[in-house]
Amino acid sequence: MPRPRSLLLLRLASLVALGVSMALLIDSLRPQPAFCSTGAGCDQIRRLGYGKIAGVPVPALGLAAYGGLLGLSFFPTLRRFTAQAALFGGLVGLGLLASQLFVLHILCKFCVVVDLSAVAAALAGFWLLRSGEPHHDPGRIAWAGALLAALAGPWALAALQPPNPVPRTIQALWKPGQVTVVEFSDFECPFCRMAHPALEAALHKASDLPILFVRKTMPLPSHPNARTASRAYLCAEAAGKGPAMADRLFSGSLSRIAASVNATELGIPSETFDRCMEDPATDRKVDEHVDFVRNSSFQGLPSVWVNDQLLLGGRSEADYLAAFRKAASGRPAEQGAWWPLALVAAMSLGLVGAGVLGARKNAA
Repeated sequence: MPRPRSLLLLRLASLVALGVSMALLIDSLRPQPAFCSTGAGCDQIRRLGYGKIAGVPVPALGLAAYGGLLGLSFFPTLRRFTAQAALFGGLVGLGLLASQLFVLHILCKFCVVVDLSAVAAALAGFWLLRSGEPHHDPGRIAWAGALLAALAGPWALAALQPPNPVPRTIQALWKPGQVTVVEFSDFECPFCRMAHPALEAALHKASDLPILFVRKTMPLPSHPNARTASRAYLCAEAAGKGPAMADRLFSGSLSRIAASVNATELGIPSETFDRCMEDPATDRKVDEHVDFVRNSSFQGLPSVWVNDQLLLGGRSEADYLAAFRKAASGRPAEQGAWWPLALVAAMSLGLVGAGVLGARKNAA
């Protein structure tokens, strides 16, 4: 491949990786994802704890790596080093792809795009090593426009996302002067079990706020013990021990025997608990919870409504606490806006146009 084309491929691959990495980083920092839907591969990888290395989000490392690679490509004297860096990045990309396929058994479509971009950049780097001497490299202003689109475009698209409309079922639970927190969860859902300590810690720290907490159980058919756990929670709730039972269910065994042991240790008479567990009315109440969740714009587990704000998936204690404070201040959820996308598009196209015109003048 001639050198100009190999350099073009390297830069284009870097720009694609930068744009997708920025989208992933935005989702990792937002309480509600803009690009990766709940339960998708990227969401699963993040919630399993593989989204960070030494506390740094992996997309942020991708931004640094591909931003550096793109910057290096504009220095003719560093072309050999640029090519070698691209080759190394390709090996890393192949390793990350292999880990998704053979270790995690989870495919994140956005991560795959970044990793394949790394492979494409590595191929370009290989051809770049085999090419001749440095050549004139016009149109740098155009590349600045493309870089702006790659970095600011995902932010503009995320800003365009409107908030989820608050279902009437959720609004019906609101009380004047209170922050209403409604959780949808399944005691056997691994992500719900991971999110529970963070939510509980945030509720504890926000004890100074007037919070009304409501838990709706959503036992999924794929979880064999989830419905038993839901019945145990509802029976404990009827006895005034709901929160304590929930703590045990989220962290321990969900068998019928374990539920009875938990009830006894929480001071619930065994006869009362057993009678409640076998009562058909308890099953009907579980069904009522399921119907409530399904009629409330259900998108995945765990879900937490904080007044008019929806937090999807497992979130950090800081995310939950910030949502509580925001709701208590009376600020509504932000509305989607078009102007960031229009501004980024106009600036990017302007820079690309100026760069192309400048390159043509130099060539003439």
